[in-house]
Amino acid sequence: MKILVTGGFGLIGANAVKRLAHEGHQVVLFDKTIERETDFFDGSDSIEFEEGDVTNHFTVTELFAKHRFDAIIHSAANLNGMYCKAHPTDAVETNTIGTLTLLELARIHHIQKFIYIGSGSVFGKQTSTDPIDETVPATPMNTYATTKRLSEELLHCYRVNYGMETINIRVSWVFGPLPTVKEPRWSNGPIAYYTYKVLTENQLEERTGRDFIANFTYVDDVTEGIVRLLETDEAPPCVHLSSEQLYGNQEIIEFLQQKCPESNIRVGKGAEPFVLQAPIRGPLVSIYKEQIGYKPSADFRESLEAYFTWLKTELKKRNEVNADRHESKLAAVRKMKGTQ
Repeated sequence: MKILVTGGFGLIGANAVKRLAHEGHQVVLFDKTIERETDFFDGSDSIEFEEGDVTNHFTVTELFAKHRFDAIIHSAANLNGMYCKAHPTDAVETNTIGTLTLLELARIHHIQKFIYIGSGSVFGKQTSTDPIDETVPATPMNTYATTKRLSEELLHCYRVNYGMETINIRVSWVFGPLPTVKEPRWSNGPIAYYTYKVLTENQLEERTGRDFIANFTYVDDVTEGIVRLLETDEAPPCVHLSSEQLYGNQEIIEFLQQKCPESNIRVGKGAEPFVLQAPIRGPLVSIYKEQIGYKPSADFRESLEAYFTWLKTELKKRNEVNADRHESKLAAVRKMKGTQ
């Protein structure tokens, strides 16, 4: 299959591109910024890179005229909830109108399979931490979640009115490796935010955050679900892909303390700032796992280890691992004391 992946330099998009190329598909990676110096895609010869913005109708139209796609995975979006709140017009233009543009071009070019990377943030008004399956009504409560919910309705429209096989995937607090390392904001999630701070600053001092819990999901579980859905005939219109578990920031903090025992790590009680991005809710679970042949399998501790190792390796390339330097100095001091 020849597959278009929008937002191909983002977390889910990039890992989907890499996995699909490994599966033998021809993949066109589309993103508004292509950083060709990355080695993230090394060894994947079936990837084409196209630079452009989903909000630019002319660029996207030219893309469809140039390539004949069999399927689309649309992951391009503005994920920053605070930015979306401050700039609602831009949020709708990127997250919703961009989706509509792609759906219409898919209809015109007779592309049947359209997978949309949605968000568990559409469940913004939960009063418990009970599991949330695909039958639970969406209740978006902020601008970002609303733009994602609007796109879900567009997918439904194109499925019902035009017979397109549109699939809305809802994901939750996904983490994992990226093509390029940039300093994460707290809105990128505590795993990325905390790990980066510990490795680059050799400390983590936050006034609040220790009590936050969330449905953290390693990206491999998402890409596995995407592959299964591409292979499934008459796939369900909406599927939840997540670890199906809740994990706490305390677990992340303890992991980092074990990995970097000499680092100063202190996080106060409370769930802010992360609840400002998305409220605490139950884990996303799916009633369609058996139908699509899918089961989340990533172990949380092993996933934290994999992410930590990847980020440390990337930061070492830039000589930015302060925690390493600090530990090396301490080891040298201990060695000197031992010889005295």
